[in-house]
Formats: sequence, structure tokens, C-alpha cells
Amino acid sequence: MRPTAILLCALLTLVATRNPVGAADWELVWSDEFSGSSLDPAKWDPQIGTGCPSLCGWGNNELQYYRAENATVANGMLTIEAREEFYGGRNYTSARLRTLDRADWLYGRFEMRAKLPTGKGLWPAFWMLPSDSIYG
Repeated sequence: MRPTAILLCALLTLVATRNPVGAADWELVWSDEFSGSSLDPAKWDPQIGTGCPSLCGWGNNELQYYRAENATVANGMLTIEAREEFYGGRNYTSARLRTLDRADWLYGRFEMRAKLPTGKGLWPAFWMLPSDSIYG
């Protein structure tokens, strides 16, 4: 099995154990409660742009330009805002965050709490990708 990095769009808490049978055995090894006023750069890597030239549209024809400014932290929450605005040759902007090269795990229990939008053209996601993936 390969370690997994996280591409995130919400709150994440990770616990890991050697014996996943009983919850009492779980040990918290990583979390982000978004208690500050900005993303912790030791935990999160904002991906910027459109994925070009190597992976234009990030491999699934995404129409937005990703900007770090679209991810804000306040009141214990991470907010990722999709905006209808022209930037970088695209008509929409949003944010894309990952833990690649900051944290990855082979086994564990992952929890997140999120309020996700619905609507045509929206695709909020919490991805668990292998660290050595072309999408990772």
C-alpha cells in the first residue's frame, strides 16, 4: 500500500492506530481546527492556477483558476469560496488545498465536518490520493 496525501476542501481530523478494533485505542496524530486567521503553511499547500501545462484542467476539465485568496480562515472554519470572476483566462476562481509533502498516512481514520454547496457546475470534494499520484 502507498501513503496517501489529502486534497482538502473542509475540516480534517486524523487519528491513527495499530489496532483499529476499538475506538479507545485511537491516537490523534494530525488535525487542523482552523483556530487562527490563515491557513497553516506547515499543513496546507494551496495549488495555484489551472494545472497547465502538465495537467490542464487538473485532469478533469475544471473551468476555474485556483487562487490561495479564495481560501480563508476565521472563527474556527476554513471557507473555500468559488467566485464568478475573470482571472487567469478563466471565468471562475476557487481554492484547491493539499497536504502533499506536509503529511501523509498509510492507515488511519479520517474525519471531516463540512457544509458543501449544491448546484449545477459545482463539484465540492474531499479527495484521498496516493502521494506519488500524478494527481497528488
